[in-house]
Amino acid sequence: MDFLNQILRIPLDQLPFFLITVIIAFTVHEFSHAYFANKFGDPTAKQQGRVTLNPVVHFDFFGIILLLLAGFGWARPVPVNRNNFAKPRQMGIIVTAAGPLSNLLLGVIGTMIYIVLIQSGVMGSITSDKLFQAVSTFLRHSILRTSCCFCLT
Repeated sequence: MDFLNQILRIPLDQLPFFLITVIIAFTVHEFSHAYFANKFGDPTAKQQGRVTLNPVVHFDFFGIILLLLAGFGWARPVPVNRNNFAKPRQMGIIVTAAGPLSNLLLGVIGTMIYIVLIQSGVMGSITSDKLFQAVSTFLRHSILRTSCCFCLT
């Protein structure tokens, strides 16, 4: 186990929460690109089955492995043909911004949930240290990883 802790950028006890957060963030990020590209008239992503919240469609094995080992990674990029847009420049900017903005929105939602749990006393009433650590770790990864790290497209 010490060997894995040395090569991974994420501690093993936080790994499940990190992976759940990454899967949600990557899926929503790529879906946002695909959704807006399709909405603006480019059927490329829809024809390839990418306008979906199914994480399997957006999963890139090497991107996730590199994320665990090096601290940065990626999901499968959504194909976009800007020539299909009525206003290629304007709509291209919106499609490009949709992914990072979706991650920022996820970060805001995670922050609000964390604040509500703290102020309502739910976090304070968790008696199990392991459960408290699990919830805190998941919410921290949700907030930090989705709003900051994954905004880089």
